[in-house]
Amino acid sequence: MNNMTNKEKFLYIFLQIITLGTIWIYWNHKNKKYNEQNVLSQDYKIIIDLNELIDNLGGSDNINNIENTHNKIKFFYNQYDLIDIDAIKKDKSISGVFINDKFIVLIVGNSAAAITNKIKETYNISSK
Repeated sequence: MNNMTNKEKFLYIFLQIITLGTIWIYWNHKNKKYNEQNVLSQDYKIIIDLNELIDNLGGSDNINNIENTHNKIKFFYNQYDLIDIDAIKKDKSISGVFINDKFIVLIVGNSAAAITNKIKETYNISSK
């Protein structure tokens, strides 16, 4: 670098800045696309018959609490005898059912939040 003229040194530094700047812009663009792809999707379309679901769960009086995750809805119930598990399992929009002595979990996909909110509004069921 000692044998270079000032003009050549300036050009050398300028080209390094342009190269590193281009690489920085490329990485930021790739990172932005990657972050957009890793966002969880949420579906607001309700494809399940809510009245039928609530009836199969023993009515709104049998449900004392409801919670949801990204793709699951957990219903806390009062009486197990009132729940029609076979009818719930036959529903094509429900891909999985788990039940124990206190709650039932339904796997409904990306629309779990929309279904939960609509049930809370329609049947006045609250989360605790």
